[in-house]
Amino acid sequence: MAWMVVSRGATFRRPHSKYSFTFEAKLEPQQWPSDVVDWAVSKGLAEKVRPPRRRATEARESENRA
Repeated sequence: MAWMVVSRGATFRRPHSKYSFTFEAKLEPQQWPSDVVDWAVSKGLAEKVRPPRRRATEARESENRA
């Protein structure tokens, strides 16, 4: 999975597959499959970004669950 910030929404259809992915424009980073992110970046619809950092409280809570 990869992260992107979408500037214009669109729909990506995988070749020879019944699955499609519709993404909307948002200022927050969104996580999508890598092929979707690569396609959106190549079409100028999005910018690839690094994953957002988790807050310390979220990290501690997930450690306590494990």
